[in-house]
Amino acid sequence: MKNTTLKLNTLKSSLLISVFVFISFYYSSTTYAKEINSQNIIELINYSRLSNSLNPLAESSILSEVAQSKVSDMAKNHYFAHTSPAGVTPWHWFDKNNYSYKYAGENLAINYESAEEEHGAWMKSIAHKENILNSNFKEIGVATSKGIINGKKSNITVTVFGTPEENILATAGKSSVANKNSYILGVQSQGVKPLPLKKGSAYQLNISPKFTGSIKKQSHNIVWTVALIAILIVLKDIVLRTINAQTFQHRHSVVNLILFIMIYAIFF
Repeated sequence: MKNTTLKLNTLKSSLLISVFVFISFYYSSTTYAKEINSQNIIELINYSRLSNSLNPLAESSILSEVAQSKVSDMAKNHYFAHTSPAGVTPWHWFDKNNYSYKYAGENLAINYESAEEEHGAWMKSIAHKENILNSNFKEIGVATSKGIINGKKSNITVTVFGTPEENILATAGKSSVANKNSYILGVQSQGVKPLPLKKGSAYQLNISPKFTGSIKKQSHNIVWTVALIAILIVLKDIVLRTINAQTFQHRHSVVNLILFIMIYAIFF
């Protein structure tokens, strides 16, 4: 009888240990898998930036609206791409939410099971990693949504990057990485673009620094040209009297002087 009781107690202990090990394993595999939401995505992105000696990105409420506008449009119109079937580019959502940007970028992801898996896919893709580790970007916005994409229920993530101020022309280049039914897309902006001011005012063109030198030189030439014309007007009587001089040599010298001044004003 004692042997039977001892065996039952041993069996119970073994069963309890097995259950404990199973529960521990289950929770260790799920608790540490971060949910795909804006907080966790931004946390992982900033961790990668800090690990590469870059400043963390500040969460922008406007960029969050940009991301929300884009993800809502994809869910509503059942597509997953930087440019919609109607031809709407990523930069439309920046403009719609009044975010005037100097630099901008967009990363998309679909059907990942955790924030770590999604972030890992981005970091394995050159285009997406460039967005995440781009030193030009200062702010970030993230939005997620569920929708029907290609006839299947899908979880969509939109992450947008930006640096406010002057606006520039966006040229899209995309990259995708497949992992089962999960994949990602990334794009950056570059170039120049006219930026309208508030209603009723003029338009301005923000130009990249490489054009600054030639613009300053042109302005400098205009100032000198105006100054030389003013000098000619003041000295016109002297010039006219000299032209009326009777000797050919004097007239020839004056003509040469006038030609020299005109050439200098035009070319220098």
